[in-house]
Amino acid sequence: MDIKKLILLFISINLIIFLAGCTTTTASTAEKNDAKAVTATGQGEATQAAEVKKNLIPVLVSETKFQKTGAVDTKTVNTYKDNTDKLISSIVYDSSSEIFEKTTVEYKGNETIYSYFDKDGNLLRTKKTVSNENGAILETTLYDIKGKQVSKSVFKYNSDFSEKTKWEIYNSKNELLGYSAYIYENGKNTKTENFSPQGDMEEYFVYSYDKNRNMTESSRFNKSGKKVSGIIFEYKNNLPASEKIYRGERTLLNEITYDYSEKGGKKIERQTIKAPDSSIIEIIEKEFSFIEK
Repeated sequence: MDIKKLILLFISINLIIFLAGCTTTTASTAEKNDAKAVTATGQGEATQAAEVKKNLIPVLVSETKFQKTGAVDTKTVNTYKDNTDKLISSIVYDSSSEIFEKTTVEYKGNETIYSYFDKDGNLLRTKKTVSNENGAILETTLYDIKGKQVSKSVFKYNSDFSEKTKWEIYNSKNELLGYSAYIYENGKNTKTENFSPQGDMEEYFVYSYDKNRNMTESSRFNKSGKKVSGIIFEYKNNLPASEKIYRGERTLLNEITYDYSEKGGKKIERQTIKAPDSSIIEIIEKEFSFIEK
């Protein structure tokens, strides 16, 4: 498996579960996405849809994906430990409301173990994360059904662990496949550089922010400095309003618009993904609840 496919696999599996109000999806769905789009949008998740209230944090209760016809494609339902943001299970249902995939989560000291099962309960893969006492993730390791390491990521931080400075990814033999370096200005990640195992820069991302520290633009460049793709983020009332995804300088690929509502004390975020001609590709509806933190 080459580095780009392995990195995409790692990103896809990590997109399965985002705690505390981030996107929830499955590897089987995420792996269909274009690697460039996944990498770029993954950098823009700092601002989430749920309205953050004093002493309350949002947790993602469910995510429903609709086809352009309005028919349900999949629905993911998350369960958390009582009155916490600690996820204990995530179940993906298909369009017939049958279980498609299930994830269970165990917490053992500074380790968190994710186990992924198919609809028949057969183990597909596992993931283990190791964190420090501040909650910063130090390592993430993916394993196959036999418990053999598939890949391993190592994360490095500054002295007080407030900023992630480096991400290294290794294969099953613990051979370095590549690494990313994160550059900050005024506490904001303004640039990410991706390197080969030999230390040659292969591509980089540049990020811009507004006065509220919301990301306004993410741009991807090749090693020669040519812009490959980008995303423009717009906000309303400090919440995401739209994302426009481009190829090159300004060739529109997709647009995502956001709408919000409330139902039964829960916050509803509705994303509508559109083609360049404004036709609907997919609709994603997320339901958030709030817990005290």
